[in-house]
Amino acid sequence: MKQQLSKPEEILAVLVLAAAGMFNSSAGETQTIIPGKDQKINLLTLGDSHTENKVYTNEAFRILTAAGRATATHRCYGFGGRTAAQLLAMVKEKQLDLSTDPKSLNILCLMVGTNGYDVAQQKELCSTLVAAGWRVVVLTCPPRRGPDTNSGAGGPGSNGGYNEELRKLYPKLQPGKLETVQLVDIVPPLLDQALIGRGEWTDTKYNGDNVHLNEAGYKLIGKTVGEALLSLYDAAK
Repeated sequence: MKQQLSKPEEILAVLVLAAAGMFNSSAGETQTIIPGKDQKINLLTLGDSHTENKVYTNEAFRILTAAGRATATHRCYGFGGRTAAQLLAMVKEKQLDLSTDPKSLNILCLMVGTNGYDVAQQKELCSTLVAAGWRVVVLTCPPRRGPDTNSGAGGPGSNGGYNEELRKLYPKLQPGKLETVQLVDIVPPLLDQALIGRGEWTDTKYNGDNVHLNEAGYKLIGKTVGEALLSLYDAAK
């Protein structure tokens, strides 16, 4: 028979668990933040070549700045050809400045997977970034334009399969509250509507080289991300 704790004993048990790290976000506990109207976003983006060109990052930062929601500067770490495992190694080896601002909402947008669909490594990378003090916004990988296959490695089909796993793994970003890890799906606005059901195909007006987007495509990602981050302040209006 389970023993009933008295109120003082319950309080003591909570304090003991907290001291043991049971309520720490790095231990897997989701801690929701309701952003205050005066809090600003300290933005950092991390990823592969989709991030390296800085187009989506700069557009998202521009939107946040115009709304008075961004700190004075932001950081963009993009490394062409890198996988989640390689980015994880860089983080663990402290090759990147991941310092946070205690007065701000420290939000890291992570877009990785194009160079290898490894969900396990992506998940570990997220956990490591959370342990470093960041709230992580996972972005789905941009769609592709070729090759013409639904299941071939690197094609729109396999890209969509990876993104589906991310959509199942992480909750969608919800207006008015910031979770430890959440997802913003950047894919839908970029899709060729004529090819829905055949994988995630980039609309030709956003296609760069069948893998990467053109500037308009990356700006659209920035718009999607910027507007999603602004929605975090809905409860503060």
